[in-house]
Amino acid sequence: MNNRVGVMVVTLSEDRQKILLHRREFYWLWDLPGGGIDLNETPTDAAMRETREETGYEVEVEKWIGVYRHPSVYSFGDQVTNLFLARVVGGKANQFGLETMGLGWFAPQELPRDLEPIHKQMILDALSDARTPFNRVIKFAAWKLFLARIGFFMMRWRNYLLRRTYKIITTKTTKNTKE
Repeated sequence: MNNRVGVMVVTLSEDRQKILLHRREFYWLWDLPGGGIDLNETPTDAAMRETREETGYEVEVEKWIGVYRHPSVYSFGDQVTNLFLARVVGGKANQFGLETMGLGWFAPQELPRDLEPIHKQMILDALSDARTPFNRVIKFAAWKLFLARIGFFMMRWRNYLLRRTYKIITTKTTKNTKE
């Protein structure tokens, strides 16, 4: 089985009082920015790039929080996610894009009910005073994983047919780019 290695980022506002979340196109849930690590890219660089691509914000990574392992929606191996804590240092919010349907800033005690369930634990871990990195294994019910995989592949197939790509997120309108 192939494991997919990626990153997720708990992004704090400049005043460190709120957390940046976005709604992914596929899941219809609030989610942390993140994604895959490109060839020859460090996890820290991937965290900064993914946050910029999905939200428009430039971030500075402050801390590696740990590793989270769970069955992958994208393949039949595991998703291995490096979690980082970062803070906004610049940029401007993108409102819409191929991967992001919306952005929001939330106080930790007011996280939305429709937050991706795994990410609530990630946020709690990132905001804790833990001195050692976390190493968590997360299990899903098989039927939930099956439905998520079907939905994901349908979305990717639709985007392929429409010639959509996932590189550019614009501020007001969605631009499809050819790579």
